[in-house]
Amino acid sequence: MVYGLTIRFPWISSAPLKLPRKTNYMANTKSAQKRARQSLKRASANRVIKSNVKTARKALNTAISAGSKEDAENSLRQLTSFADKAAKKGAIHKNSASRLKALYSQRVSGIS
Repeated sequence: MVYGLTIRFPWISSAPLKLPRKTNYMANTKSAQKRARQSLKRASANRVIKSNVKTARKALNTAISAGSKEDAENSLRQLTSFADKAAKKGAIHKNSASRLKALYSQRVSGIS
């Protein structure tokens, strides 16, 4: 059982993650329980990182649909940064990050 863990990720600027007060795991051994705790931590960290990528995509799509080239280029820089960081940390595959950057840079270059 886990009793009120508070986890801080130094690379994420959001509020600390709070796990439930008591959590029963299916695991029977101590090592399996530890792996379950670690996977919870990693999953929540990856969720925050992926959320940043999705938010940057939405901002870029809004800028592209508005036809604002300057805003789109700024949003593209932000998306590129978040996608590269997510790929570096293993939250998304490096080819997915590359595909995102290529797709959106092509769309931004099409804005007149």
